Amino acid sequence: MIKIFGLVALLFCGTYANVPSAVFDNNDQEQLFNFVSKQSLSDATSIFQAASVAKVLGKSLPNANSYCDKVNKLSEKDFQQAFHALSASELLNCAEPSVSDILVEKLSDAVESETNVHKLQYAIDLYVKLASKNRFELDEKVIRSVVPRVSELVQKKGLSLEDESDSTEGSYFATSSVYRVLSTAYKTNKLGDNELLSVITVSETVSAILKEMESQQNNPNSVFVSDRSQKSTFEVTSRVVSSFLQLGPVLEQTVSQDQIGRLANYLLSNKNSYTSVSEAYHFVDAVASVSNNVVSVPISAVLEQSVLQQSSSGSSGYLTLSVTDVFGRFAVPFKVVAVRATMRGASAPVLSNQEAYPNSDAADNTKYKFNFFASKPEPGVYDVQYSIAPVGESKFPKLLSATRVVKVSTTAAVGELLVEVGTDPEKSSETVTVQPGARHGSVVRVDASQILSLSLEVKSSTTNKAIKPHQALVRFENTVTNEATYHALSQNGKVLKLSLKLGEKKVAESFGGSGKYLVTVIIADANLMAPTVWEVAEFDLTFPESSSSASKSSVYQPLKEIQHAFRQPEKRPSAAVSSAFTFAVLAPVLVLLVLLFRIGFNLSNLPTSPSGFLSSVLFFGCLVSIVLLLGAYWWGISMFQVLKALGVLGVFTVLIGNRALSEIQDKRLSNSEKQKKA
Repeated sequence: MIKIFGLVALLFCGTYANVPSAVFDNNDQEQLFNFVSKQSLSDATSIFQAASVAKVLGKSLPNANSYCDKVNKLSEKDFQQAFHALSASELLNCAEPSVSDILVEKLSDAVESETNVHKLQYAIDLYVKLASKNRFELDEKVIRSVVPRVSELVQKKGLSLEDESDSTEGSYFATSSVYRVLSTAYKTNKLGDNELLSVITVSETVSAILKEMESQQNNPNSVFVSDRSQKSTFEVTSRVVSSFLQLGPVLEQTVSQDQIGRLANYLLSNKNSYTSVSEAYHFVDAVASVSNNVVSVPISAVLEQSVLQQSSSGSSGYLTLSVTDVFGRFAVPFKVVAVRATMRGASAPVLSNQEAYPNSDAADNTKYKFNFFASKPEPGVYDVQYSIAPVGESKFPKLLSATRVVKVSTTAAVGELLVEVGTDPEKSSETVTVQPGARHGSVVRVDASQILSLSLEVKSSTTNKAIKPHQALVRFENTVTNEATYHALSQNGKVLKLSLKLGEKKVAESFGGSGKYLVTVIIADANLMAPTVWEVAEFDLTFPESSSSASKSSVYQPLKEIQHAFRQPEKRPSAAVSSAFTFAVLAPVLVLLVLLFRIGFNLSNLPTSPSGFLSSVLFFGCLVSIVLLLGAYWWGISMFQVLKALGVLGVFTVLIGNRALSEIQDKRLSNSEKQKKA
């Protein structure tokens, strides 16, 4: 079996894995419920799954009565359909469907002897369900027989539990069925000490699965699927999570609080990955199981706004963290503290131990905020580490740590543009100053002997400190051809500067020749709220004559037509030579005919009996057909066609030839005996 390991890498990496950064809130629930409601539900399993989703979300399926009619007709097909039909009828408040006595009679044997864990799961589920409805008395012996058999199977095969006869279910899917079988048996309270010990032993395989997940944390392509299962990655993951959490108290020493948080984070981060009713059901079931398990009940901490914008008009700069349960609902009051906030690439924090206060005095408040701008952060990306602790006694962990990423952006204040034109780099003969955002009224002329220099400063509009933008460009757009060329402004201290010697060949060739150009300054950065695009002025640029002919515009001129030289056909021989060789090929046929007539070719030796005559004619016809077939091959058919035809014709020729030659031999022997008697 090909061994394929657990969960995507997201599950066990990240600095805030133990506190989910997403929730399955009302909008998500409404979206999922609408999806499920629109699906076609044709069997008891899909109806049960849809009804379960509606139950968890506190909603009702439309057309419930029609589904009730369907489950009544599907309750006697097999154990799985019967169990789901009974469960669906309870969820939909239908009349209880009937389960045939024949199916009930098979139940005990199936629970006691079935080795396919997937089938065993539904057998024991149906057995316990019918016993709870007083269809029969629950047999303690039957329930206890399940545990050692499943335990032995796990000890023998480990996590490789797939049934070779059932290619639709893979090992991890089968493992989830094992957990469900044991949880059903455990909840009956009919297990003895030995059986309970076996349940605890099997539950330790959960730790093995989680370790396999952790071993894949550096593999971004790691997925949690079984090697043969036709189920999706998301569905199998959700099913395994919900299944082992059903084991309840026996998991307390096996699964850690941090692992529960990471599982919740994986599920919530993939909350829109469902594509079928089955996937939606297993996801909702897994989220519900995670949110109410005996090990640790996770909370979600979601930033209301991950980007804070600084502006000259001022900004409150409040960071708001929403702390809820995984369904986005009020959990308990929390004390939230921003332990530290550090800019990416820096070591010193910009703040530490800043308490986040409740957003309101309401008893069910879920939002906590503090003024991040009070620390006067520079534009950039920050990691903000929170500590979250419930106030008073609760089912939630006493202290959690969560790191959230916050981006601080600002607006750029672009200073005046200084344009210098001259022949000496140190001293310009003409200087033009363009005010921020304005456009110079006249055309600036620069000839081939001069140097064009542009310089400006870019500052933060809020802190008035110089900014080094990631992109600072000057665009020169030809006003006639609309062709544009770009040149980068280089950082020189606090000033951005561009210097172009128009007489240099390299500079001249980057333009489309002499002419008028509209000059635009472009400033952009990841930490700026918006880029700056500033049309500065119109420039009349003159380049050397030699460079104009080989300018950038030549790239757009038609190229010389490419004349392809194809292979010349080989010379063929003259008609006389071809005719001579054709005659040489046909000459043996003529020689054959001449020799046949010379030796007295005739049909006198053909058998006179009807069968002998027919076999001889057919044999002769087969020989002629083989000659014609070889001629057809020479003329144009493929070798494969010849071999196919020859295979059939050759066998027939051998058989009929043997018959014909035997008849001729018999005739000769008969004539020879007559001559002897005579």
